[in-house]
Amino acid sequence: MRFGLRTLLIAVTAVCLALGMVCDRAYRQKRAVDDILASGGRVSYREAGGWLTLDRLWLGRDFFQPVTKVFWAGAAIEDDDLACIRALPGLDMLSLASTPVTDAGLMHLESLHAAVLIDLRFTQVTDNGVARLRRELPQAKILLHNDVE
Repeated sequence: MRFGLRTLLIAVTAVCLALGMVCDRAYRQKRAVDDILASGGRVSYREAGGWLTLDRLWLGRDFFQPVTKVFWAGAAIEDDDLACIRALPGLDMLSLASTPVTDAGLMHLESLHAAVLIDLRFTQVTDNGVARLRRELPQAKILLHNDVE
């Protein structure tokens, strides 16, 4: 079976596009993680198999493991700081308890379709803001005020 130059160029282009998309996602996640850590938050990654250890050292965790949990509780963050959350589509748990976040910051959370738990206790968020977020994320359990988990 013989392939022409055109077929080879199409295949190389497709591979480059796929790698570009993976790299873009990883770099966006890395920037989001850096922003979260710089403002006093913590992140947790989904664990990968041990066979990627060497690659992770070379490229970093963000190329192989999505962030699944963000703990920003008690941090002095503002509504605009939440914009980086959009780069973490696999996030399933977000804790913003005891932060000065308001309803305006919740618009940054509306893309968290994998979210299972969002902790907004002891924030400036109102019942109306949470109601709108619950419409966008019906699968997520959203804790507000002094809810008990």
